[in-house]
Amino acid sequence: MLTRIAQFYRLYDMVEIMKKSSRKHSAMKIFISSITNILCWKKVKKIIILLEIFIAVILSIYLFNRIKYEAKFIPSEGVNTKIISPTQISGKTRLDLGYFPIKGNADAKVTIIEFADFRCPYCAMSFNQIEPRLYKDYIDTGKARFAFRQFVKLGPASATAANAAECANDQDKFWEMHDYLYQHQPPEADISMYNTENLTQIAGQIGMNTDKFRNCLSKNLDSWRVNSDRRSGENAGVYGTPTFFINGKMIVGAKPYSEFQLVIDQALK
Repeated sequence: MLTRIAQFYRLYDMVEIMKKSSRKHSAMKIFISSITNILCWKKVKKIIILLEIFIAVILSIYLFNRIKYEAKFIPSEGVNTKIISPTQISGKTRLDLGYFPIKGNADAKVTIIEFADFRCPYCAMSFNQIEPRLYKDYIDTGKARFAFRQFVKLGPASATAANAAECANDQDKFWEMHDYLYQHQPPEADISMYNTENLTQIAGQIGMNTDKFRNCLSKNLDSWRVNSDRRSGENAGVYGTPTFFINGKMIVGAKPYSEFQLVIDQALK
């Protein structure tokens, strides 16, 4: 590299000398002008090479941080890390109910499984508009049971919310945290609620041991479960939230309540 720089400056000095000695010779002027243009192009090439090196460094930093973030969701060794795989039967998907407590009659004929993200606005819409009617007509009446599973979709803040739900479940407060996160969901651009300190305060408000909760959330102790739910959803064909499986039949999105009624009523026959 140093040799090339020295050669460059030697060539540059020669051009300057030729300029001084050839002011009266137009042919020589043309020759010197050509060499000068070549030297300028070499400068441009060096700038391009430096830019390429800079871009490569930035991309390397980005990829390193991305891998570091995704590694948080890889299950640790020595933990029961069984990934729940769905089974396809006659066009329907059979899924495990997951890790959270089930709502409704455990022996109900109809099973409703929801995959959702706590920051997803359509999930909050479903929570506020669809699920109360499902509870009234089917779950509270013993006709159906309801299971919730995580499907982190909206970035690190969603992962933090998902981990908070898992830590709440460790203290038998999953549904309380579930309801709070949807009832107080801010606009999607606002992620100020989704950090260890604020979520620990919320945990205290709904009756949890805040020291245990903070330790769990700050260390991502239950992130392997978040990861397991996500993989299970992907294996079942989940690509957006909310996604429901009613006795294995998929409904994607916060659809009109009549669509849920139709599928559930058919399953009850």
